Order: sequence, then structure tokens, then C-alpha cells
Amino acid sequence: MEALEALDIDKVWIKHYTERELIKVIAEIVESTDHDVIGLLSDDTIPPQSSLDLILDAFEPTSVYTGYCNMEENTPEVNLSDKPLIIKDRATVDCYSFPMRTEVDAHEGLYPSYFTGFAMTFMSREMWLKYPFDCIGDPGYQSDYSLSCRLQNNEVNIWAVPGAFMPHLKLAESTKHLEGGTVIVGNGLGEVVWDLKQAK
Repeated sequence: MEALEALDIDKVWIKHYTERELIKVIAEIVESTDHDVIGLLSDDTIPPQSSLDLILDAFEPTSVYTGYCNMEENTPEVNLSDKPLIIKDRATVDCYSFPMRTEVDAHEGLYPSYFTGFAMTFMSREMWLKYPFDCIGDPGYQSDYSLSCRLQNNEVNIWAVPGAFMPHLKLAESTKHLEGGTVIVGNGLGEVVWDLKQAK
């Protein structure tokens, strides 16, 4: 949380919602703001300012720009796909082709990907209106896969920015087995908190 709080950018914290509940909440946020560009970041990464700067420096409004992170603790693969996604009603591991971090880090120029895993994924406001946040099932999952499939179907470029890496804290073992691992979301607990730089 300290790493997210330290990022030099306007923020909106979306707390305690299920992914299914987020569909309406994120749509309302995008529609109500005049911010443009808009990014989405899941809360289990440690994003450095340098990665944010690289992504924003590369950004232009006709494409999607993203950082990347390790899939799980100590895994060499990152949350991108170097081949087109296999599109299903629900993704399985064979739907993706995850590249190694070393490959993306060393790539000259922007790295083309068919998947963006919300490791600081930025689109224009217009693009978010055209390709809104969505998910599969209830309480919701695979929202990143849902977006990536729709972008792929419409041949929208997803560019990963080499060097825009951030560590992902997802453990290889499910957190439900860890002390304090219970996550409480949904059932009216949701909250939206704006954190604007100019208001400080």
C-alpha cells in the first residue's frame, strides 16, 4: 500500500468490491471524471514510480499500454502473452503464452502482447468507455482476460513497456491457508475514495 500511495498520480481507491460489483462502479468512475489517461492496477503489486513514468511516456490514445509482473512468487514468467489468446468462455492456462521477464526486459522498443494483467494498464477515457471493465461469472474473475479478448477481437494493440516491471506478491500457495488470509468483499462493503494531488 505504501508503494501505491507514493505514486505521483491522481488516484481513486476502489475498496471491498467483488469483481462483478466493480463493473458498475468503474463505469461510473470513468463516466464521471474528465481524467484522460486512466489506468488500472491491482493491489497486490509493488509498483515503482519509474515503471509508471515509462508507461505514461510511451502512451498514445489509440493503443493500450501496460507494465508487467511475475505471475506468482519467484516465477520467471510475466503476465503478458506473446501469442494470440485462445478465446473461451472461461480461460484455462493453455489460453495464454506467458513470456519470460528476461525476454520482455531485454526487448528493444515496445513489446507486443495479447494480454494485459492490470499491472498498471492504461487506456484513454474513450477506450475505457468503448471497452469497459467486465468479468466472467459471479462474484467475478478473469476481468483482465475479458478485456484482453475484446481488444484482440478488435485488433487493438496492447504494448508492454520494457522496464516497467513490478513485483507481484501472489503466493504460489493459496492465501486462504495463511494467517490473516481471509478477504472480505462485497455485500455492501464497497467504498470509492478519490485521492487527487491538487487537493493535498
